[in-house]
Amino acid sequence: MTRPNGLLFLCGSLALSSALGAQVSPHVRALPKVATGAFGNFDLSLPSARNWRVQCWYSGSNLPTSYVIREIGLRQSSRMRTSGAAADLQIRLENSSETFGSLSPNPDDNLTAAAVEAFNDRLTVPSTQASSDPNQELVWIPLNSPFVFTGPHLIVDFNVLRQVGGLAIDGLVQLGTPNLFLSAGSSCGGTLSGTARSAAGLTTFTYGLSGANGSAPAGILLGLENVASGPLRYPLDLGPLLGLNGCELGLEVIASAPITTNPAGEGDVSYSLPRGTPFTLSAQCFFLTPTPSVSTTNVLNTIGGNTDLANGIAVAGAARFGPAPYNASLVLLVR
Repeated sequence: MTRPNGLLFLCGSLALSSALGAQVSPHVRALPKVATGAFGNFDLSLPSARNWRVQCWYSGSNLPTSYVIREIGLRQSSRMRTSGAAADLQIRLENSSETFGSLSPNPDDNLTAAAVEAFNDRLTVPSTQASSDPNQELVWIPLNSPFVFTGPHLIVDFNVLRQVGGLAIDGLVQLGTPNLFLSAGSSCGGTLSGTARSAAGLTTFTYGLSGANGSAPAGILLGLENVASGPLRYPLDLGPLLGLNGCELGLEVIASAPITTNPAGEGDVSYSLPRGTPFTLSAQCFFLTPTPSVSTTNVLNTIGGNTDLANGIAVAGAARFGPAPYNASLVLLVR
C-alpha cells in the first residue's frame, strides 16, 4: 500500500469526517471550556454548613453566542469522594458586562436586576466515589426555564441556605501556574504533552509528541472549539469512515503543521507569545503507521496566561475568598 503525505492524507480525511463523522460518546460542554473532557487541577470540598455562596464568572469566550442552558451540572472531584448531601439551593444567572478585573468581592454588587433566578429548591446529591470520567456529573440541576447566553460574559451565582453532608467538586485554580495544560479524550497511539517556558518577556509553548513511530511523517492539529461544530459533537469516531478503529478527532481543526518524528518516535512544535498573553487553544497530534495507517493522540487543552478566563468569589460565614488575580472557579457542566 502506498501511503500519501501524512498531513494531506489526514487533513483530507478529517474534512470528510467532519462532513459525515460518526460520534463516540461526545464530551459534555464544561465551563471553562478548556475543562471539556478534562478534569481541572483543583478540588473544592464543601462540608456541612448553614450557608455558603459561590459566584462564578466565565468569559464569553467559553460559550457560543445564543447558547441555551437548560441544566447545570456539578462535576465530581477526581480525587475526593462526595459523602452525599442535601441543600436548599438558589441559582441565579446573568449575562454580565462585568469583566475579569472589575468583579467586586461582594457578590451582590456583581449582579443587577437583570439576574434570573434559575433554580430555588431542595437539591439532593448522592454519595459518589472519586470520578475517572470528566463527562460524568455529580448531579444535574434542571433550570426553571431555559437561559439564553447572549454575553458579553456569564455569572452563575450559587447560594446555599443550608447544607447537610459534604460535597467534593472539580475546580480550576491557577495560583502559581501561569500556564496550564489539560489532557482530554483518548489516544489510539502516542501521547501529546505540553510545556511552557518564559524568558526575555516571551513564553515559548512546546507541544511534544512521544510514543509514535520512529522517523515517521506526523503533524499537529490546532483548534479553538472542542465541543461542537454545527450538528457535530466532539470527539468524532474515525473508525467507521476511515477505518481508524479506536481513533478520534477531538477538535474542530483551524490550522495544522507538519512534524517528522525522530528515530525514538518523538517530535515537537513550538511557538512564542508575549509573556502573560491570555488565550485558550486545543491541540492534537497524528502520525503515520503501517496499520491502521494513521494514529491520533489525546487532545491537549491549553490555557495561556492565568487571567481573563474564569473567576470566582466564595463566602462562608465571615470567611471570604476572591475575586482572584488569577483564573479560579468551579468547573461546571452545561447542556
